[in-house]
Amino acid sequence: MGEVRDLSALPTQIRAVCIGRILETIIQLSQIARGHLISGLPPEFAYGVTRLRAGCIALRDWPNGFHSEWIDPSATESAVGARKHAYLALGTKADTSLVELKLQLKEKRERRRRGLSAAGKPGDSTSSRRATRTKEQKENRRLREAATRASNAEAKALLPIGLRPASELARLDPDTLLAAREAGLLTHRERQHGKRTLPAFDRHEVLILAEGWKNRISASSLAFEFGISLFGVEQLAAMGALPPDAPHLQNEGPHFTRASVDKLIGKLVELARESIDEGITLADALRHTHLRPKSWGPAISRLLGDEIPFALGQTKPFRMDRLIINRNDTEKLGTLTFERSDFPEKVFCETMVQRDVCECFNLLEKDGQHLLFLSHSGKMPRLYDRHAVEAFRSKALHTYEIARLTDSQPRKVTRRLTEAQAVPLSWKFYDRKFISEIFAI
Repeated sequence: MGEVRDLSALPTQIRAVCIGRILETIIQLSQIARGHLISGLPPEFAYGVTRLRAGCIALRDWPNGFHSEWIDPSATESAVGARKHAYLALGTKADTSLVELKLQLKEKRERRRRGLSAAGKPGDSTSSRRATRTKEQKENRRLREAATRASNAEAKALLPIGLRPASELARLDPDTLLAAREAGLLTHRERQHGKRTLPAFDRHEVLILAEGWKNRISASSLAFEFGISLFGVEQLAAMGALPPDAPHLQNEGPHFTRASVDKLIGKLVELARESIDEGITLADALRHTHLRPKSWGPAISRLLGDEIPFALGQTKPFRMDRLIINRNDTEKLGTLTFERSDFPEKVFCETMVQRDVCECFNLLEKDGQHLLFLSHSGKMPRLYDRHAVEAFRSKALHTYEIARLTDSQPRKVTRRLTEAQAVPLSWKFYDRKFISEIFAI
């Protein structure tokens, strides 16, 4: 009569283990398992069946199936410890047969017995000398213990860990880890604690996430590094010029690795000319042509496509706002636009720092103190509602911008507005429609 050996119900990590070891482990686990009565069966038989079933379930759930829910409270700590070691060892010594394993255990017991008999009776100096371990014996014992510790550590590393240990390992708060798990940045695992099902985490995955999280660069940090607005960095990410390849949550907006940032900088450095005649910085060029949030993404894409010649300027470290283009190429930037609605799957920040609001209104940063009439919150930094800023931007012009559009001095613009009895919407901002009637722009 043949034997049926279907191990498909077992986890893939232990399917290669010989059937003898599998059955031996089931028997060992049943020896510390709780037994239960089954209606219609003799008590002794019922207890044996339910204990074997507990061992089978523990193997099916390897390496997460060894827990107190099915272990008999009367089982000794040493008995439980020995069986847990054998249970976890299935994953680290899969190619060792049951016979080989038993021979190894037998040899270990023999060595221990010989060591005890060599010790002799107390007070026997000859026996005491024999009992003294040689350097070689001590070294062999040290190596065996080190191998055992390594084997146990390897088996333990396979076990998922709970939320608190994972949080301590990654040095991330529990809410962040749970959010990363929901976002698919970590494998969705679970573990049983009594009757409760709790989230669990793979140690290796947690460490990889922690490393990426620690070294990621936010869009706001990169905006300061590049000398452009946060919205400008978001544009670069949305258009694919700077892939957001660092781990981030769905509602966080883009984050980047240093490698992807350096790759973009390297490409711009490679394309840059030695010098540009009649040069103007990219920031000034956009300020002259854009009476709206600046289209940094489309502008940089033109440079990357080698459509507009440029130079790096005399600045280190690298800054995008100080790239130099020819004044005659300024008109090419005037038609560039970026619409968030063209990228519905991307996340854009709902607030703007004061520095970016000043850029949006073509103001110097020192003039930010005059923008407090716009909806905002906080102080360091002061955050403005993006929708409120852009709504006001669409209907208002500043006197500096009027002067630029009319190619005149700000003082002359102010005088003419006074003569026309124009009333500012706020500070030096005037209604676009009214301004267009006065200056014919």
